[in-house]
Amino acid sequence: MALEAFGYKDSLINKRGFPTSNTGYYIQDSNFGNLVREALEIGYTLVTYETRKTQDGTLRDREQAEAIYEQTWKIDKKGKVLIHAGYSHIGEKGDPNYEPMGAQLKAIVKQDILTIDQVQMVALNDSSLFHPYFKYALNKFGIAQPTIFQNANREILVNPLQSLSIDMQVFHPITKFKKGRPIWVKNEKSHYITLPPKIMKFKHCLIQATPIKELAESVPVDQLVIDGNVSLVLPRGRYRIRIINTNGDLVGGSELTVR
Repeated sequence: MALEAFGYKDSLINKRGFPTSNTGYYIQDSNFGNLVREALEIGYTLVTYETRKTQDGTLRDREQAEAIYEQTWKIDKKGKVLIHAGYSHIGEKGDPNYEPMGAQLKAIVKQDILTIDQVQMVALNDSSLFHPYFKYALNKFGIAQPTIFQNANREILVNPLQSLSIDMQVFHPITKFKKGRPIWVKNEKSHYITLPPKIMKFKHCLIQATPIKELAESVPVDQLVIDGNVSLVLPRGRYRIRIINTNGDLVGGSELTVR
């Protein structure tokens, strides 16, 4: 698994098996951290591919494509690689001003790649900014779960302006909330954990839950600002609880077992 967000400071992650604060800036988000945990748990090897230079545009994407190739397909042509990239980097088609990583990787490996966009067809805070196709699909079909549309001939439908750049386009439902949390945070393995009064008194502080079996600096499995009726969402296990104020000071802590 090649992650654009994976930095170069954490050389031990594949051996260690969980992300820490050094793994990558965006991976410090609990949901991204949990994605990394699960990938490692089911057998993925993580590789980083972001350029080490300050360049941008085509040159940046060229270094990304070359880094992915050198660490994956060049070594094992029978293996499969899942690439997580931001925005238009996955595009299979460029223009005279910009040739994205996807297009350059496709040329290097001399075979087609499967590209899945999850950027455009999503809800935004301002509904007037919804993509017109997303708004139409939402009104006509509801979209209760992540959805990819096909026509009567079972051809996958994408924004025509992107038809040469991507193969699939995921339409994501509007986020709903339960116990103060987006419902997609919880899965069949996790539970809502109501915060007791002794924790709720730390209003506006950050609460973090980190597995006791992991290092103290590992990315929390869940974290949130204590405000209103909110719950932690955690799978079974033993956790180290930290409470941090707005100055970044540790002001409370305990242990928690989720059965």
